Amino acid sequence: MSSTDNQTFHVVVYIIMVLFLVISTTIGLYFGFYKKQRTTEEYLLGGRKMNLLPVALSLVVTFHTMTNYMFVAIMIANAIQALVLVPLLYPLRLTSTYELLYMAIVLLAPALALEAVAGIPLWLSVIVVGIIGTFYTSIGGLRTVIWTDVFQFIKLY
Repeated sequence: MSSTDNQTFHVVVYIIMVLFLVISTTIGLYFGFYKKQRTTEEYLLGGRKMNLLPVALSLVVTFHTMTNYMFVAIMIANAIQALVLVPLLYPLRLTSTYELLYMAIVLLAPALALEAVAGIPLWLSVIVVGIIGTFYTSIGGLRTVIWTDVFQFIKLY
């Protein structure tokens, strides 16, 4: 195996990646069409009736890896937000200051990984990740996010 073989996806890896995306989308379709949310609280907060285990696994998948590698960067970002951004954004009455900054990181991180490993151009990676994430999240709400994170936890750990 040459050094270039280690830097490219093989057919099996592409199949696994596609299955991963199909399962995530299926979870969104399930919660979007078969377990419809009737209120904003059900959509955004899972009806406040999510079990502890899937919520905990969702939090582990979402934040554990990120905080291991970016603890110092997060502390600096929080200081900048508290001192600069909150005074600017608070009058806009947004749900969270993270609406603007966090989503950029959430889209860029997997897009950079796809670019590096699969050779997909960064602009296309951002679009693909954004469309898939927006699709399954907007259809199924918070329940979709949590159960997709549970699926990712099982797959990754």
